[in-house]
Amino acid sequence: MEGNDFRPWALRHRALAFVSTLLIIAKVLTISVVALTPATAELSTITAARITQLTNTERVNVGLNALTTNNKLSDAAAAKAQDMLDNDYFAHISPAGVTPWFWMSKEGYAYQVAGENLAIDFIEAEAVVAAWIASPSHKDNLLHTAYTETGIAVATGEFQGGTSTIVVHMFGLPTVGSSTPAPTAATPTPTPVPAVVTTPAATPTPTPVPVTTATPVPVPADTTAPRTPRIARGDGGAVVQSTVLLGISGEPGSVIHLLINNQERILVSLPASGETTQLVDVSGVNDGIITVRAYATDAANNISATSSPLSVTKDSTPPLLATSGIYALLSPQSDNPQLALYVGSGDTQSVQVQYGDDQPQTFTAERPVLLDPLVAATVVLNDHAGNASPSYILSLAPNYQHEADTSFTRPPGRFSQGTRIATAAVFVIVLFLLALAIIIRFSVQRPALITHASLVLLLAVVLILW
Repeated sequence: MEGNDFRPWALRHRALAFVSTLLIIAKVLTISVVALTPATAELSTITAARITQLTNTERVNVGLNALTTNNKLSDAAAAKAQDMLDNDYFAHISPAGVTPWFWMSKEGYAYQVAGENLAIDFIEAEAVVAAWIASPSHKDNLLHTAYTETGIAVATGEFQGGTSTIVVHMFGLPTVGSSTPAPTAATPTPTPVPAVVTTPAATPTPTPVPVTTATPVPVPADTTAPRTPRIARGDGGAVVQSTVLLGISGEPGSVIHLLINNQERILVSLPASGETTQLVDVSGVNDGIITVRAYATDAANNISATSSPLSVTKDSTPPLLATSGIYALLSPQSDNPQLALYVGSGDTQSVQVQYGDDQPQTFTAERPVLLDPLVAATVVLNDHAGNASPSYILSLAPNYQHEADTSFTRPPGRFSQGTRIATAAVFVIVLFLLALAIIIRFSVQRPALITHASLVLLLAVVLILW
């Protein structure tokens, strides 16, 4: 308006300088918040002593013995944790095929039964143990009746581009003679036989009848281990997905402990016939070669030798459709487009194609499958193990999808996003006022005002994009 000489207060040099200062301060604060926000690993309060205490509390609460710390197991756990950090993996078996038992043997720990629990990116020991208790397989390890010793390591370091805290919890039952020796049984003390006292004949006192007390004979303890159990496939299949049927034989009345990849999964009591079958759930085991072993215990807690390993191949991973196997073709005869699907002769056995509500058609994977490019087709791949892939919708028709970014809802992303929005708002306001001032007084241009406002706009753009 004429009252301000057609120069809005928001475009005066002092106002523009104030806005620029606020934008720069907001950007500096954003960078500081992001840079100074500690990583999860830096907040970790996990210690081996606390994990041991919480583990023993859980075991005692269900009537089990508390575990004692074995230095060899602790060293084995520390070596395993460092190996995972050095080689960027988080698994019981390393990419090179190194098992947890390697680290135990390397430290000279001889065991009858052993196990391992892992955790990563926790900040409290209580949360680690709670997560293990919530997982059936980890809980079975934590509350295994055979374990007597433990070793725990907590390691923090660079892991897959960030900083992580890894917890390795190893359990074991040492072999006889490798740890604290078993107590020697006490020798029973025989009960003395009372002596017969003879009174002289001159005394008219009747002679007492002597009472003989038998000396108890100690019953020898049962130290004979049950015979080694035998396990075999009960279904005759080659590849399993989530369960495997096992045929088990052994000493009648004994309890069979089934070990899946050296971790005890299930207990089976043998009937009087000494033979039974058991369906074992292996859904929580990684795909690949699964090693099944077994040992038996009797009523006197004698432990048999471990059976020969039984190898089972598990494949529960569905085949995936690679984008490199989809080709858009132009027919040389009709110039019509075609969509060719080629999955190769790998693990995929057949391809199922369905258009809308039509009946699905099944094709072998040996030759390419030609699809109608302009009609969406639902494609499912099936492998030799019976696994089915997710349903793929294939079509040459354009398909646009957008997934909302919700990362800004969590700090410090939320603070950074708010700063960008405020900067963008300032940019729009200044641009609008500048354009309005130029349009209203087009004949009277103000180079200083336009230059200063343009610099503020440029600053806002830089701060938004940086």
